[in-house]
This record gives sequence, structure tokens and C-alpha cells, in this order.
Amino acid sequence: MNDLPEIDPETDDWSKRDPAIAFHLIDRYAENWAHVGVLMERWARAWVKANPEKEEP
Repeated sequence: MNDLPEIDPETDDWSKRDPAIAFHLIDRYAENWAHVGVLMERWARAWVKANPEKEEP
């Protein structure tokens, strides 16, 4: 767990964090469950925006 990058969870570019790394960073930096929810919401919105669903052929 010590190999995780240092971040500022309030200003990090969450769109570049894959789900596993985002989970570990949120687990590390969240101050309480409410903060977990805020950070998860930021990550989810950024991830969806940066990775739009591709149409099936």
C-alpha cells in the first residue's frame, strides 16, 4: 500500500485513475464515510466522462 501515489483527493484528475487504484486511494485518503461518498462520486463521474461506452458492433 505504500507504493500508491500521493494525491490531493480534492483536486486529483480522477478520470485517469482506473477503478482499483481509485478504490485504494479513496480508502487511504477519505476522512470518513461521507468523504468516501464524495470522492467515489467524483471518480465515477470523471471516469464515465473520460471513458464513454463504446457501441457494440
